[in-house]
Formats: sequence, C-alpha cells, structure tokens
Amino acid sequence: MSDPDQNPENPLHQRIPEIIEKRLFALPDDNVWCPSPIRSADGHYHLFFSRWPKAKGHEAWVTHSRICRAESDSPLGPWKVCGEIFEPGDRDNMWDQDVGHNGHVVEVAGKYFLYYTGNHGSGYWHSHKELPRMTHPEWWVNRNQQRVGVATAPHPRGPWTRMDAPLLEPPSGYRLTATPYFMSRPDGKCQLVFKAVKDGGGERGSEVRHFIALSDHPLGPFRVIDEPMLSGTRTEFPIDDHCQWFQDGRFWCLAKDHGEGFAGITPCLLLLESSDGLQWRPYRPYFTLPFHLTWSDGSSNHFDRLEMPKFLFNGGVPEVLYLAAKPAGSESSYCVIIPLKDLNSDSANLTQNLGAMS
Repeated sequence: MSDPDQNPENPLHQRIPEIIEKRLFALPDDNVWCPSPIRSADGHYHLFFSRWPKAKGHEAWVTHSRICRAESDSPLGPWKVCGEIFEPGDRDNMWDQDVGHNGHVVEVAGKYFLYYTGNHGSGYWHSHKELPRMTHPEWWVNRNQQRVGVATAPHPRGPWTRMDAPLLEPPSGYRLTATPYFMSRPDGKCQLVFKAVKDGGGERGSEVRHFIALSDHPLGPFRVIDEPMLSGTRTEFPIDDHCQWFQDGRFWCLAKDHGEGFAGITPCLLLLESSDGLQWRPYRPYFTLPFHLTWSDGSSNHFDRLEMPKFLFNGGVPEVLYLAAKPAGSESSYCVIIPLKDLNSDSANLTQNLGAMS
C-alpha cells in the first residue's frame, strides 16, 4: 500500500494493515456514503453518514441523499442507526431543501458543528420516478446548486439547528461549494476546505479545485484564499474528497487522487503535506492506498470508488480510518472501517484499546 522506502516521519507509514478484517457499515435498502466519526464527552461513538435508496441508483446521491447518525459503544461498531439528522424537505424554498450530503462533524469548545453540502433543484425529482442519472439535465440542476452549510448542536444526538443561508458561496468565476472539511489550526484559526467547480464547459463546468477558507470562529465569516489548495497539470480534477490534520509540527491531508496520477497510480488515496496548511504538495516518497483491499478471510475487493476518508483521532493522532466504498461494477455502497496499527503497543490488543479510547 505504500512506497517501500517510505520516510518514517509519515504519520500513516506501516499503520494501514495490508490484510484488513472486514468491518463494514452497510444498510440493506440504502446506499451509505460520507462517514464522519466522533466520540462524545459521555464516551459514546457517533457515526454521521449519508444515505439514499439503493432503488434510485448510486447517482441519486445528488438528488436524494440524507445525513443520518448511528451510535455505538465502540468505534468499530456494531452501530445502531438513530435516524436522520434533519429532513431537507422540511425547509421549502430553502437552499438545502432537497439534499444533505458530505457531512463532517467536529467538536469545538464543547459545542458540535456539522458542516455539510446542501442543495435544491427545480422540484423535478419530487414528481418523476425515473432514476436520477448524470445524463439527465435535471441532475445537474441539483448538482450546480450545491452549497456548504453548517448546523450546530449541544450533543451529537442533537437537537441540530441549521442556518437559513449557506456558510460559503462560490468564489468568483465558480458555480458551487461542496465537500467541506473543518479543522482547528494550532494558531487558533478555523480552517475550512471545500470543493468548487469553475464556470464554463456547459452544465458540468470545467476545472474542479479545492479552496481553503479561514475564520476566527467555526461559524465564520470565512475568508477564502484566492489560490486553490492544489492544482494539477494533467487533469482538470486533480484531487477530491479529503481529510486534514496537524501532527508532529506538520499539516497532513489524505485525499483522493482523482486522475492526476501524482504517484503513477490513479485513482488512489494519496498523502499530502504542508508546513502551513495553506500550500500543499504530495508527500515524497509517495504514500498511496489503491482502490483494492484484501480481507482477512482471504477474499478481496476492487472498488470503483474508495474515498471520503475520515479519521477518528486520539490526542490528535489518527486511530481509525473510515472510507466510503463502492465495489467495482456495483450500484451499492457502504462504509469500510479500518483500525490503524498501533506501532507503540501490541497490535493484537488494538481493538480492545480502541474501545477504551479517551
């Protein structure tokens, strides 16, 4: 899964198992996407995720997705599904009335913030039964209305309060904001990374770029930095679906190499680094996670999509990796949960140790 000459300063080096126990969070009737874990102060684990009916097909994420929560006594599950965080349809004529997606939950000073992508369409999908597909022009109406928003709560169980307006409008020359990821910087600033699609190129748009926005408060206002986080040279869509953290004096990011092929493998998950969290580059030597997993039962899966990485952290150090997964050729998706190796203790006790994380 990594370059054999990997620098040991890499925080993920040797920590992602080559052989993985098959821990999946899946639902019988719904696709699962966008996992985001958090441990509440009372010791319970909460997994925020997106779901939409399998009967609608996988591309219905942009038209029918809802953000939900599951709860467990362990970061590895089993999980009890507790229902939807909020129902977009209860806000007629609002910016997020149709869809909630890409949820990222964080705790700041005892309060919980859920950053997410919302959208509204023309109402077409409320009354038509055909499968939402990218080949349909109404699919792009929902996609191009995406905006990043935030909801707040005193506890992951809620109640959640949403804002009446998006948190981030598109930068000049861009048409949407989506896929937010929030982190508290060591300098006290709040950093929000999001995706935007450049105007031009018809309904799809042209370049897809990730931007960084800074604020003094989790609710903003956020100031968007003009230059994209990372630009490609071979594709209009170099990276996607990312997570970031600060460890050992350096900023780190695990992102999907969407087609740039920085490490000669595409698509894959790729480790990026930064000294200031603003200017990024691929970590060298390259560290990648290909879209293929080998399970401890001897089976394996190749995935069309293995993305939306999120970590559960312990003292700022990644402990468990959560991924959204769509097996090759399938319309169904689920969450893969991978406990990372603890290089400072007996890895055989890792599962027990994770259950006692504080």
